[in-house]
Amino acid sequence: MNGRPLNAPPSRSRLYRRPGNEAKIAGVCGGLADYLGINASLVRCCALLGLFFFTLPTLIGYFVLVWALDERPQDLFETDEEKAFWRSVRVEPSQTVSGLAHKFRTLELRLRGIEAQVTSPEFKMDQDLRRPGGDKGRR
Repeated sequence: MNGRPLNAPPSRSRLYRRPGNEAKIAGVCGGLADYLGINASLVRCCALLGLFFFTLPTLIGYFVLVWALDERPQDLFETDEEKAFWRSVRVEPSQTVSGLAHKFRTLELRLRGIEAQVTSPEFKMDQDLRRPGGDKGRR
C-alpha cells in the first residue's frame, strides 16, 4: 500500500516500517521506534506487555499497521546527519526551528561582514593596486 502519488519523493517525516533486513517480525516496532526517536527494544517490550494484557487489540493493531505502513525506502536518508535532523524534526520541532534560526542568523552576520568589506572603498583601492597596470583600461 502506498499513500503517495506516483513519482513523488518519499516523505522523510512519515512513519514507515523498517525494511525486511532490519526487521524482527514485520518492522512495525522498529519503525515506531525510529519515528519516535527511542530505542526499538523499549517499543518491543511495550508491544509484548500489550500482547500479554490486551491480546486481541494488540494483535489487530499490529496487523493493521503491517498492512497500512509502507516499508522505509533504502535511500530515504543519504547520511546519518540527515537522518538525525529529520528525527529531530519529528520529535522536537521547536528545537529544530530554533537551531535553523540560529544557523541562519550566523550566516546572515557573516554575509553582512563580507558585503561590508567588498563594498568598502579600501577593497576597491586594493583591487586597483593589485590589477596589472593600475587603473588603466578600467574606463
